[in-house]
Amino acid sequence: MANVSGTAGRPALKRRRTILALGTLTTLLLITQPQWATDSATSVSIRMTGLVLIAICVAGRSWCGLFIPPIRTGPLVTYGPYSVVRNPYHLFSVLGAVGAGLQIGSLLYGFAFGMTALIIFSSTIKREERFLAKLHGVDYEYYRRHIMRFIPNIRRWRSGRSAHYSAETAAAGLLDSLHYFAAIPFAWLLESLHGTGGLPVVAFIP
Repeated sequence: MANVSGTAGRPALKRRRTILALGTLTTLLLITQPQWATDSATSVSIRMTGLVLIAICVAGRSWCGLFIPPIRTGPLVTYGPYSVVRNPYHLFSVLGAVGAGLQIGSLLYGFAFGMTALIIFSSTIKREERFLAKLHGVDYEYYRRHIMRFIPNIRRWRSGRSAHYSAETAAAGLLDSLHYFAAIPFAWLLESLHGTGGLPVVAFIP
């Protein structure tokens, strides 16, 4: 009974962690402001770095989409970006989240956005890995043991001679990634609200 109740409690625990992470991030956004002026060289550099990361995220997620079978029960993909890291799509997503946070003009925001994305994606990744392990059995276990979940190893790159590319999933990845650019007007709005006193500024952060 203890094992059953423990398993049943895991989804609730994951939801609480996600809610806590999002609540902490929201509070941080509402009551703090970057310590650097918007037009300062430091702030501009941080935002430009974030923009580059968002562009890499959008391009990377679209690239990964080329290799994703339109049907979930398709063959195990172990070539292209999936030959160097098990979750390239989510890795690019985390980079995009960091880039979105940097649009606020703070390094801490970039870190906070990235960590929040990691927390949210972790449960999705584990669920996907269980599905793939059940679907592909020994093949996926071999793949899992040799390719790391989030740390790329370029030396393991394989182009895949019989690779099947899907323009449909690539286009879906592109469209699904464009929302990262919404961080730019959101940052402007947040800055305006803080500047006019619409939101309180309790602390200035790097």
